[in-house]
Amino acid sequence: MDTTSTETEFVPEVPTTEPTSGKLDVAKEKARQIANEASDKAHELKASAAERAAHLKAIAEERSQHARAVAAERTAQLKQVSNEKIQQSRVKARECHASTEEYIRQHPTKSVLTALGVGFVVGLLIRK
Repeated sequence: MDTTSTETEFVPEVPTTEPTSGKLDVAKEKARQIANEASDKAHELKASAAERAAHLKAIAEERSQHARAVAAERTAQLKQVSNEKIQQSRVKARECHASTEEYIRQHPTKSVLTALGVGFVVGLLIRK
C-alpha cells in the first residue's frame, strides 16, 4: 500500500473532552443553580431545626414548671400533714403525762415500789 494515496480514510468524529464555550457556560450555570438550590435547602433545614428546637424548649420549660408546681404542692401537703401529726403527738404526750401523774397521785406506794424495781433491774443489766 502506498502511503501517499489520494483516498481519504473515514475517521469517525470523536467528541472532544473540551466542551465548547456555550456548553461550558451552560454547565457553569447549571452548577450555580444546583449550588443555590442546595444553599436554599440548607437554610430551610436550618430554620426548620431552629423552629423544632424552640418548640421542644418550650415544651420542656412547660413540663418543668408543671413538675415544680406539683412538687411544691405535694411538699406543702406533706408539711401540713407532718405538722398535724406532730401536734397530735404532743397532745397524746401531754395526755399520757397527765394520766401518769394522776396514777402516781392515786397510788404513790405502788408507783415508788415499781420505780425501785425497774431501777434495780436496769442497774443489774448495766453492770453486766
